[in-house]
Amino acid sequence: MRQRGRREADARLLDAYSGFFFYATGVTPAMDSRLVGVGSQYLGAFVDSKGNPLDGGKNYRLRLPPNAPVKDFWSVILYDDQTRSMLQTDQQFPSVSSQTQGLLVNEDGSVDVYFGPKAPAGKENNWVQTVPGTAWNTLLRLYGPLEPFFDKTWRPGEIELQPTQTAAVPESAVNPPRATPPAPKAAVSGQKKAVGNWTCEEFLAVEGEFQPKVVYWATSQAKSGKENSVIDLEGSERVVPLVIDECKKTPSGSFLQKLRDAWRSIEAEAKKLRKNI
Repeated sequence: MRQRGRREADARLLDAYSGFFFYATGVTPAMDSRLVGVGSQYLGAFVDSKGNPLDGGKNYRLRLPPNAPVKDFWSVILYDDQTRSMLQTDQQFPSVSSQTQGLLVNEDGSVDVYFGPKAPAGKENNWVQTVPGTAWNTLLRLYGPLEPFFDKTWRPGEIELQPTQTAAVPESAVNPPRATPPAPKAAVSGQKKAVGNWTCEEFLAVEGEFQPKVVYWATSQAKSGKENSVIDLEGSERVVPLVIDECKKTPSGSFLQKLRDAWRSIEAEAKKLRKNI
């Protein structure tokens, strides 16, 4: 994973500017600040350790050394090369982070993150799913970056292609058993649950960096397209702490109801401010 500067020998890097505009279209001071413990820093990877494009049909591993230099948390998120959007897979979010429940940490404190169409056995919590036929890239995000990042005494490993494992052919493949009827629809229904039907406990299980997006999506659905000036990602970030506090009080309660109550509180504050202007 490589860190690239914006200037070299007082020359403006137009290729880098154009590439970033395609990739992100915008920037904030928090993303570019070089203050220890403040904001965030992003490291991107678009090829593997051999310089080959990342292939959604292959398996890879990224090793993060011990003592990741973050005050808050780190995350690894995958993006589609063609759409710039997060990779669309069977997983709710294409990411692994230091906040992932059940994350496996090696004895030396390092963390291995795996990428591929199927999870390595026993490594499911450290795995991000990819899609065969779809090229991808990734960002390592450091929230509250610390000094070892800036002085480069800590750096992540490269994304390394993993050998394809071939298993012995089981007896069942030679003499397959009689097919069993598929499970009834009732047994598999509800695997993908609409955000608006979540309980508070389900919302609290979402990794912190994605909670504003969940709030934004759920709010947009609840408002059914009605105009509302405070329904934006920035406003959603303001609502998140209110929803979290209320959800912690009643984890089995309705996430959508807590969200509505939080927006009412925000909107009431906005009305008071407008009257005082």
